Amino acid sequence: MAQKESSRVFAHGDEVKNLVRGSNKRVENWIARNWQRCEGLTGPIHKSSVSDVLRGNNVVEPVANAMDIMFQEMLEDPWVWCEPPTLVEDLSDYAPLAWWYQVLNPPIPFSTFERMGSNPLKAAQREVTQTRLDAWVSRLRAACDQYSADQALVRALRADMNPTYQYWVVEDSGPRLVSGEREMRLGPKGFKRRAGNPGLHGRTPEEIGVAYALADADLPMPLVGKACLAYERPRAAPIHDHPSVPVEPWNGLEFEGVERNQWEDKCDLGLRFEVEHRVLYYWDGQQYRVADFDWSSRFARVRQDGGEWRAPTPKEEVLMKLEVDRQHETTDELLARRDQWIADTWASKKADWEGEGLGGIMQRQNQPDGVPESEAVAAFEAHLERTCLSQDVRDEQDLLARRRIEFMRKLRRRPA
Repeated sequence: MAQKESSRVFAHGDEVKNLVRGSNKRVENWIARNWQRCEGLTGPIHKSSVSDVLRGNNVVEPVANAMDIMFQEMLEDPWVWCEPPTLVEDLSDYAPLAWWYQVLNPPIPFSTFERMGSNPLKAAQREVTQTRLDAWVSRLRAACDQYSADQALVRALRADMNPTYQYWVVEDSGPRLVSGEREMRLGPKGFKRRAGNPGLHGRTPEEIGVAYALADADLPMPLVGKACLAYERPRAAPIHDHPSVPVEPWNGLEFEGVERNQWEDKCDLGLRFEVEHRVLYYWDGQQYRVADFDWSSRFARVRQDGGEWRAPTPKEEVLMKLEVDRQHETTDELLARRDQWIADTWASKKADWEGEGLGGIMQRQNQPDGVPESEAVAAFEAHLERTCLSQDVRDEQDLLARRRIEFMRKLRRRPA
């Protein structure tokens, strides 16, 4: 249900009803599938709310906003919303037979037409009805295609009037996409390139002239019942001097680069890093998008307080990627650094033996020849055994494994 907010009228209820042929279920199903995209909605809305919005009643703002989003999809491709059946036998799945009788006007009695579900039409009756259906479907498809083409021209002109850009800086670590012109100007080498809708670039002068004319016209959606446009397409003079910048990749279809942002730990350690990730930039036809490589590409470099960039330590890497402050080593990790562990422990014990305090004096009395390495070896074996038996170590490893799955699932992947 929508949260209580200010209300307003959705302005395109009649156009939506025309496209869905009075079947509110299509609208209900769309919102049920897409409510998470609609700010303010916490779930699907009741069918009574759909009825209210299509009747032109005041509805809460989130419901009206959801209808705006749906309506934009309708504008881009009305055929998806009104595609009819292609066989006479399926007519009643699309709209009531009374509606179809008015639309097709077949040369048969209505009483015969409305009973076709239980009493199929005779061969001649079916043939003439199918012929009229085929012609109507063809006209409706042509109207929808023309409408989509006209809307594309209008969107292209508006894109040229208010173009979208991507902003870049190139540094030693590689090209980097930044948030806007201000950040671009802070880099040593910054530039912008047009992205998004390519506008009218490459269109003929005749198409450009039509785009200008259509942009000033009201373009209601096709009339489904009549299978035609709801407006007259304008006659327009060609325009030869329309300015439009091409939308094209400036560095090939894909290249390696970096991303940079801030990271602050959630484990109350007070750590804050500027981090850099290695990424793949790839061209999707209108702009460069970003994909991650793998585990090692995220948080490839870090720095603190504007210092030097460096690779993160293994513990920092786990903390940043998995948000876990590791406290335990595994058996394999201990075995991998066995010799160093023993050497460090033996050096510590020898330093204690040489100390001037009471402990050092007592050790020298008990071990006049010094501390044997075997003590450090025994300490390692005891520590290794405790690690093997530790439930805390197993619990931490289980947490790390689950967090790693979460991390890997969040990596951005390039579409196949």
